[in-house]
Amino acid sequence: MIAILKKFWMDEEGGEAVEWPLVVALVVIGLIAAWAALGDAIVAVLTAIVAELNGAVAG
Repeated sequence: MIAILKKFWMDEEGGEAVEWPLVVALVVIGLIAAWAALGDAIVAVLTAIVAELNGAVAG
């Protein structure tokens, strides 16, 4: 029984099939966190740019 468990524990076959989805999931989580943190700041900058452009055209 111990030999079977040791063989199972040492088996690395199929490891990449689990690793890559985890990497992708971490990247997606990071992108979502960055979007949430910077989203309002980006909207504020774009709003300021549009206001300046509208002022330049009208003025």
